[in-house]
Amino acid sequence: MTRQLMHSPLPFIIWSKYTDIQEKARQEAIAVFGNESKDSIAIAEETKDMQYLNCIIKEVMRIAPAATNTTIHRLTEDTEIGSHVFPKGTDIIQDIYEIHHNPRVWNNTSEFRPERFLPGGEAENLALSGKGMAWLPFGNGARHASA
Repeated sequence: MTRQLMHSPLPFIIWSKYTDIQEKARQEAIAVFGNESKDSIAIAEETKDMQYLNCIIKEVMRIAPAATNTTIHRLTEDTEIGSHVFPKGTDIIQDIYEIHHNPRVWNNTSEFRPERFLPGGEAENLALSGKGMAWLPFGNGARHASA
C-alpha cells in the first residue's frame, strides 16, 4: 500500500494547488539544507528538522490515507460503543477515510491545511482529548507501517 501512495499522483495534485504552502516548504528546505545547488538525498536526521514538510505529508495522508479501513477485529466480549451494544464475536472494521473526513472529528475537512498538524494544532488537541484516534494513515495508528 505504501508503494501505491508513493506512486500516486494525488499528493502532487493536491500540493500543486497551493503555491503558498509550496513556498513555505521550500523556505524550510533552504533553511535546513542551504540554498546552494547540489545533488544529495536528505537523510532521516535532516528531515526531522523539517516540521512543516512533515505537516504537509500528514495532511496529505489525512485527505488520502494509504489504507481506507482497518483490519477486521473480532470482539472477545460484549462491547458498548456509544449507544450501541455489540455482542461477543462481532467483526468490527473502522472506516479510516470517514474518520479523516468526519466534520464531528475534524474542522473544515475538505480544506488542505497542514497547519492542523503543528504543535498545539488541531491534530494534537484531538490526540490529547481522549476521544479516540482521529488520524490513522496506515490503518492502525500513527506509527503502524503498512505492508
